[in-house]
Order: sequence, then structure tokens, then C-alpha cells
Amino acid sequence: EDMLTIMTEHYASLAESLQWNDTDIKRIKTWFKDLDKVVGSYHGGDLIVVAASSSIGKTMFALNTLDRATKRKERWLLFTMEMNKNKIFDILITMNSDIKYQTLQTWNDEIVEMRSKLLLAKDRVKDGTDPDDSHVKTIEAKINQLVEAKEKILEDNEMVIDELAWRQLFIDDRAWVTTQTIRNKIMELSIKDPLD
Repeated sequence: EDMLTIMTEHYASLAESLQWNDTDIKRIKTWFKDLDKVVGSYHGGDLIVVAASSSIGKTMFALNTLDRATKRKERWLLFTMEMNKNKIFDILITMNSDIKYQTLQTWNDEIVEMRSKLLLAKDRVKDGTDPDDSHVKTIEAKINQLVEAKEKILEDNEMVIDELAWRQLFIDDRAWVTTQTIRNKIMELSIKDPLD
């Protein structure tokens, strides 16, 4: 469109905005005061692209912003070509609970290792190299302790996990994305309610 048309329409919208009350103005805060001051909060429907060289903290910045915004029942969509949705969920869990990220990343490692030892111990009992099955019982007891400890961690943080599950955050973790993909996903999700 030509500048006269754009300017006329934009000027008319500025004049109209003066008639709105505060509740009509849709501002999306990041809840980082300094950032909100600099960018003037986000506007509904903004597409925000975070780009920088690797290991700068782009993903953590985006997830901190999403975490704060979605706590307030806002609907956000995250496209990530870097991390899969499970890792993102793990990070959100660690941001909101006392579970360490490393704990989630190595969740089954110890149990898998102990089960491998258990199979070897059972084989030794079967072939007679180790006629005493006390070693098998010791490993089984350790596995049970590990499972109980993991279950306790999940129980202690059940409310956090439940609260996260009900957030209006949508994640698309395809390894590729196009402008059309973004547009289609936004349209698809906006049928029910518009995204913030």
C-alpha cells in the first residue's frame, strides 16, 4: 500500500486508541521489569524471534519469558528447532520446582545400570558360578530404593507438574520451520482462542 493509505489508517487507529479504556489495550508483559520498560511490553499477536550466536542463553531467556507469561493464563506458542519438547518441559519443571535438571536428564540411568547388573547376577546363579543368590537380593533391594526415591521426587513435585500441564503453552519442536508453517500453526491454534 502507498504511504498515504498506511498513514491515514494508522493515524485513525491512533486516534481511536485514545477512546479505549485500560482493559481494552492488550499488553503482554514479560514480568521482567527492565525488559518491559525497554520494549514497552509485547502486543497481542507479536511474533518474537530470538536470534544470537550459540551458548548466549536464547533458549533460557525465551523459556523464562514463557514461564512467567503462561503462569498468568496467557496462550503462547513456541517454535524451537534446537530442543525437543521433552527437554523444554524438563527445564520448565526445574524452573518451578526443587528438581535439578541433571536429575531429570539421568532419570533412568542408575536403574538401567542396576538392572544390567541384576541380569548378570541372575545368570551367575543359574550357571552355578555364584550359588549364593544374596548378591541378586542386594541388587533388587537397591533397585527398589532407587525406584522409591524417584517416585518420592515425583510425588513431592506433583503440584508443580500438574500446574505446568494445564498451562496454555504450545510447543512445535520440528527440526525445520517455514513462515507458512508458523502461519498455519497460529491459525490452527487460534480457532479456539487467539494466541497472546
